[in-house]
Amino acid sequence: MKNKISEIGAISMALLYRKKYADSEMIKLSSAKKFKETIESNLQSMHSEYSWCTNYKEENDLYFICRDENNILYAIIDPSANIQRATEHYIYCLPTDIIQASLMNNVLEIIGLKEENNKIVEIRDEKLDNELEKVINLNIKDPNNFYKEVFYSLSLEERDFLKQQFTNKSCFNCINGLCKLPYKEKGDKGCCIDWQNPSELGKKYILKKKS
Repeated sequence: MKNKISEIGAISMALLYRKKYADSEMIKLSSAKKFKETIESNLQSMHSEYSWCTNYKEENDLYFICRDENNILYAIIDPSANIQRATEHYIYCLPTDIIQASLMNNVLEIIGLKEENNKIVEIRDEKLDNELEKVINLNIKDPNNFYKEVFYSLSLEERDFLKQQFTNKSCFNCINGLCKLPYKEKGDKGCCIDWQNPSELGKKYILKKKS
């Protein structure tokens, strides 16, 4: 019998791997589907008896699909998704064979990860990083509100950590030489309003911008 795994489950698994090991919120849909097919092939070569047809809400509740200007499809984690619950179902509750099949024969490289010194690390892809903002702008009706939702979906600890990255910023040490905001609009003590703005903080979080 041919081993089959859930497409929604495989895409979710790939996204959760990337979120954990690459701090990324997106993946090309074609890469996620190839990831699925390769896991199925590995299960067969292992002579595994396992298939994976999830009985947990078959409709997707972790991600949404967007396309860029080149018509390339991406899966992006929904900011309102319950990451802990998804991780428990799509990774922790899986049979050992499926986890093993997802880690063998360089399968992780399909989704931009690799094993290095007994650790899973990201294969850096600056092009993919830049694509995320383009995809969001093309597909989200109100990007500013989307980034705001991302910020408010974070735990209090995550929000505090994010704000701390900008605590000591001021107009005197800002590296944004293109800033056109008048000094009087930058808040108390020359602190740029962007550094206290939920929309901008959410944007910095999801796009991994550090300044």
